[in-house]
Amino acid sequence: MFTEGVAYGDVLRAVVGPGRSTVQVEGLARATPADVPAYPDQRAADLSLNLVLRWEWRVGSKVYLAYTHQTSGALTPNDHRLSLFRETGALMAPSATRGDAVMFKIDLLAAL
Repeated sequence: MFTEGVAYGDVLRAVVGPGRSTVQVEGLARATPADVPAYPDQRAADLSLNLVLRWEWRVGSKVYLAYTHQTSGALTPNDHRLSLFRETGALMAPSATRGDAVMFKIDLLAAL
């Protein structure tokens, strides 16, 4: 499982006059509400599961059954705090993508 969360602090704004002025961190001012996106924070989570069953009934002859599941989700919360439970909640979001795959394989060793 992989989770990530990006939480931004206060949005700052630089007001620069004409020419090639250098912007200093100390010169940044707090942005106006019109300049700030509604919810800039992001959360994402990915879950991958793999299961492989193998049976060898004689030397060189095998049967494989493999199953893979993957879920990926992202959401935009309205809270700045990071939380593992909130980030994994992206897996349950309606916009989460899910995929499953099954593989069956038989290897036979024919006697020469």
